[in-house]
Amino acid sequence: MHRFTKAFKTFPPQLWLLCLGALLTSIGNAAVFPFFTVYLNQKLGASMTLVGALLSLNSFLSLFSQTIGGELADRWGRKSTILLGLATGAVVWLWMGTVRSIVAIIPVLIAAGLIGNLSGPATQSMIADLIPSERRTEAYSLQRIAVNLGFAIGPAIGGFIATRSYVLLFISAAVLVLIVAFIFALFIRETKPEGEPILAVDPQNGNGYKAVLKDRLFMAFCLLSILSMLGYAQIMTTLPVYMKKWHNISEAYFGTLMSINGGMIVLLQFPIARLVEPFNKAISLAAGSLIYAFGFTMVGFSGAFYLFAISMAVITLGELVIAPVSTAFTADLAPEHLRGRYMGVSGLTWGISFALGALVGGAAMDRIDPRFIWFGSGVLSALAGIGFIVIKQFVKRRFQKAGAR
Repeated sequence: MHRFTKAFKTFPPQLWLLCLGALLTSIGNAAVFPFFTVYLNQKLGASMTLVGALLSLNSFLSLFSQTIGGELADRWGRKSTILLGLATGAVVWLWMGTVRSIVAIIPVLIAAGLIGNLSGPATQSMIADLIPSERRTEAYSLQRIAVNLGFAIGPAIGGFIATRSYVLLFISAAVLVLIVAFIFALFIRETKPEGEPILAVDPQNGNGYKAVLKDRLFMAFCLLSILSMLGYAQIMTTLPVYMKKWHNISEAYFGTLMSINGGMIVLLQFPIARLVEPFNKAISLAAGSLIYAFGFTMVGFSGAFYLFAISMAVITLGELVIAPVSTAFTADLAPEHLRGRYMGVSGLTWGISFALGALVGGAAMDRIDPRFIWFGSGVLSALAGIGFIVIKQFVKRRFQKAGAR
């Protein structure tokens, strides 16, 4: 315990402000997202195929906000990009509260997709600017603790509010985002590096997204991450409907399930981040993907709430390994002057996984036994785990060349 306390004290105050912002915004997001498919399906009358298509469209458009956010973070600055993302996000939440039909929500979801991830690459880049390579896995784990503390709190609040008023739910999320924007505007400083870049890739590749796309190791990492996370995307899309419609498990129980996920991350994320720090990052990613595979497959065999809870615990264990290592891996590979773009492309892996997962999962639930969604997700995650093992030596050589672990 003393070691952990000492480690916490050595991080700069700005990291803790970023963690506070992550906590508040995640409470708002987690209060809404687990119940959003239920809102579209049961309140606005959309079929699950249409729900999947709309969420897929939203996620596809978020790919643009990731790339734009990465570009702005490198050119305009981290702080300004973060504030822009927060302000526009609050507007979208308020707009969503005015919607009364499935047709009217389409432009809202389009807007949400186009601006929803503007601040993500800037936030991750700011942490990389503040923290040296050897401690980034720990730093990103602290941010994830904040996010998942919000996810432990948010679903219970969201479930309570959603049973009374979805409009109030959207307004509450907007207020939390505006509070974070106010805090950041006053108290965080710009961290965008100036001067000569420190290159981690061959300079002949050039600058901008051209250099990122030519980094074959990083592109392989992104493709494997997509395979690994397709199942995780189902948790926020098809799982709540699957539990309620096929097993008669209410939103309140699903909120409890998500709180289990968040609570485990709050308690275990930092110790596990320190545990995996010495290992080759590809091996850590492989282990996490194989744990994912086991957890997703377990969901397909679950029928009672306690079985879903056990499955979620296994999936969360995989997440505890994969999430901080993935971000630290990206930060280690990226040159200083391209950090925002690398983080933007890395963030696309979630957007692509969510878009594909929502589209395929939603359509599958209307047509086939939904258990096969989870069995298929398990197979894909296992393949990703094998892929990470294959690229282990390439990762080792790159990090040795770049001076990173």
